[in-house]
Amino acid sequence: MRLDQDTTGYQRPYPDDRNCLPEALKREKRLSGVDNSVKFAVMRDGSLRDFVYLKPESADVAAAIEAAVRSCRWEPALDPQGRPIAVWVIQPIKVR
Repeated sequence: MRLDQDTTGYQRPYPDDRNCLPEALKREKRLSGVDNSVKFAVMRDGSLRDFVYLKPESADVAAAIEAAVRSCRWEPALDPQGRPIAVWVIQPIKVR
């Protein structure tokens, strides 16, 4: 689907537990002060792949962000007929 197409009836992917990602990020001490966004694919089965950072990150910080995001179980996006589809997600990551 292209961005200029009508998205009526589509459901975005989301973590099963809405508090999972914020809590996982807080637990990762290496992420203190991080302000970035990560782009990743949520596949039809809810698995995650292809992490891309919108600003360069050290390998250590990138690994911590990926570990935090992967620690949550994700529900896949759904098309208007309720079928799972793979989509890209851009997730802001801000840890104070």
